[in-house]
Amino acid sequence: MNGVAFFETIKVENGKINNLDLHIKRSSETILRHYGIIYEIPFEQLLEQYDHKEHSHKEYALQKGIFKFRIVYSNRVLKHTLTPYSPQTLNTLKVVECNDIEYGYKYENRSRIESLRALRGACDDILIVKNGYATDTSYGNILFKLKNDNNLYTPTTFLLKGTKREFLLSKGLISERELRIENIFECESFYMINSMVDPIPVTVIL
Repeated sequence: MNGVAFFETIKVENGKINNLDLHIKRSSETILRHYGIIYEIPFEQLLEQYDHKEHSHKEYALQKGIFKFRIVYSNRVLKHTLTPYSPQTLNTLKVVECNDIEYGYKYENRSRIESLRALRGACDDILIVKNGYATDTSYGNILFKLKNDNNLYTPTTFLLKGTKREFLLSKGLISERELRIENIFECESFYMINSMVDPIPVTVIL
């Protein structure tokens, strides 16, 4: 596994790490699976470094606002950054098919996903379809609502087990359900989620 790195993107809101337990769980499982060791990344201790004098500039006033905390790791922490969060515009998803994509772990090398994202045309992002089933966007999970159904679902055929997805499932706020490409027209609405954002309404373009 030499040269392979993974990353976690974590939302820090008013000085507090969101869904810390889920980020610990996912990163620890990744390290155990790929390196055969038990290691828990000290996310809170890493974040504390940004409270030191050298990071006392107003953009690192951690007690106010939303920040993106990005940690790159292998069998140890390789680097980490903290930046003020600026949400991207996201309104439309272009359906892109790829039957052999695998992204079960949060690899730092996202070249395959980025090559698919390059096919989005005038859309803001993509919805990846694998073997006829909806999976994820390029940087988040997808939620959908069927017509005449008040429940909110997420595909069983996801690529990456996102932390926001896991949180919403654990709270019973969403359920899993298959979504084939030909059933997209049966959906009333779609939403994108990731660790940084709550559901964002999006339009899927076939």
